Amino acid sequence: MKIKNLLLISMIACSALTISAQTVGDNTFLQSDYVEVGINKGGVYVSDANAPETYHSQILVTTTWFIDSSTIDTVTYTYDYEWWSYHDSCTCYMIDSVTTETYTYVTWSYLIDSSTIDTITYTYDYEWWSYHDSCACWMVDSVTEESYTYVYFEYVTASDTLPSPLGMIYDSDMDGWDAGDPTEFWGDVSLPGSPEEGFGLEIDGNSYYNASQYLWLNDVDGDFTGYDDTGDTTRATWEGDVAGLHVKQETLVPDGKLYFYTRLTLTNTTGSDLSDVYYLRNVDPDQEQPWSWDFVTDNVVIYNNPADAQCLVSAEGNSIGGNYAMYGTRDERGRVSYGAFFTSDANPVSDAWNGVSPFNASGDQVGDIAIQVSFKVDELLASESATFTFAYIFSADSAVIEEALEGTKMVPVIEECLSATYFVADDITETSANISWTAGSADYLVEWRKVSTADWTGVVTTDVNHVIEGLEACTYYNYRVTTLCGDMIPSDAGTFKTVCATAIEDVAVLSTNIYPNPTTDNFTITIAQPAVADATITIADALGRVIYEKTVSGNNAYTENISLSTIASGIYTVKVVSGNNTSSTNLVIE
Repeated sequence: MKIKNLLLISMIACSALTISAQTVGDNTFLQSDYVEVGINKGGVYVSDANAPETYHSQILVTTTWFIDSSTIDTVTYTYDYEWWSYHDSCTCYMIDSVTTETYTYVTWSYLIDSSTIDTITYTYDYEWWSYHDSCACWMVDSVTEESYTYVYFEYVTASDTLPSPLGMIYDSDMDGWDAGDPTEFWGDVSLPGSPEEGFGLEIDGNSYYNASQYLWLNDVDGDFTGYDDTGDTTRATWEGDVAGLHVKQETLVPDGKLYFYTRLTLTNTTGSDLSDVYYLRNVDPDQEQPWSWDFVTDNVVIYNNPADAQCLVSAEGNSIGGNYAMYGTRDERGRVSYGAFFTSDANPVSDAWNGVSPFNASGDQVGDIAIQVSFKVDELLASESATFTFAYIFSADSAVIEEALEGTKMVPVIEECLSATYFVADDITETSANISWTAGSADYLVEWRKVSTADWTGVVTTDVNHVIEGLEACTYYNYRVTTLCGDMIPSDAGTFKTVCATAIEDVAVLSTNIYPNPTTDNFTITIAQPAVADATITIADALGRVIYEKTVSGNNAYTENISLSTIASGIYTVKVVSGNNTSSTNLVIE
């Protein structure tokens, strides 16, 4: 097998890197310099709408033909269907080759007076369609035993280039979409023939599927919830629900790479614990077919769990060779396989993960068959989530494969871009104040000014708090926080007043100590405070909600043991106020 040798392919780096994401109808399209992906409304990697004109799925050309002294407009084949015939007693023709004033025709099998239909599969051999004399060409849309439905094509005139639907295409030479040998690019991986790509879920022993270009199986109702192309990775997010399981699918196409990632987050919304939850991804890889007209691939499992601590299955075009579609992951819950064809052939879904026939978890096979990657979540508690990532890889270069597989352990995360919320000013002294807020992005601009003045002073930080220093005592200040992404709209302005100067004996330092920190539930807080002063202890979550409050009394020191065994893991703020003095400390509950 060619892939077993993992022949190194020399890659040429390109400095002019671009990525973009676009939505057309119910479909989303992702584009980088070397990989383009179409996703339909079911989260399946093959669109049912034409890609935008800036994409490279534009392989169909139309023109105007002159036959028997009359103008005949050609028909653009848009991959919607595969079977062709003609209507009544006319003969349907395809223009095979054209010279000046000479036309060569190839006759297709046909339907005569409602007798048996002899269909022909379109094999992408040609791009030009027309009809002969005064007869009209029709396409058979659906066929039953004695009933035939015809779809009449829309005619287009003049020369034009039109995009087609899109699954996955890639420029393996990384030399531009209009250059390369033996082809400019490879693909479409999932579109040719009967487009088959999709996913399956097994929950409580029941299997659910979203699959195919037109979603003949659409058990998981969902929609796109957003996309982001502002960084070096473009992301489309699709979310759906089925049988008490929320499915979040993030498709991440990194810049300048010959792979992309799919990150799945499954959340249990049933209210009860789930066990043995399975996820399957399946594709019939045909990346060579548009160029060789051959649907056959050389399929081989290279690595698999648990023996190899990683998974990789490859499908290489069988006629020309040197073109690949692979699934890979380094998640210990993953398995890969080959066999079958349709996503729903895994019934139950767990058959693919377990390698039950017709699925094979090792070895190799040449054929027009599918490859799979599967995951098993042993236990998913109520309200808990499980996240895993796999890669679609389009290169046999060992460095590319290693990089892609390693990335499934730490796939790049595009930061959310949300406005700063729950921002507060605390630990206020005569000359300083601590500003804190809930995370919404990676970078923030913190600004402050005296009330009734015009100019702001600011500082950029990656933290979720900032201590403003050098302030004047007994003075009112405005402050605000801006997330440095998206529209960069500042938060509403808040106001605080610095502490007024007092006699030295009144400015005692309040000191607190928390241990252990982090903790799982119980911790001890020690407070060193001014004499005869009471202290109020409050604990708040990240949203500012108070979950614990107690006032204690002591002389110069006080120790309190606190139990938080019933609260969730996270970061909490422990605040102690004693007289005019305040102390604030983050507490981590694991």
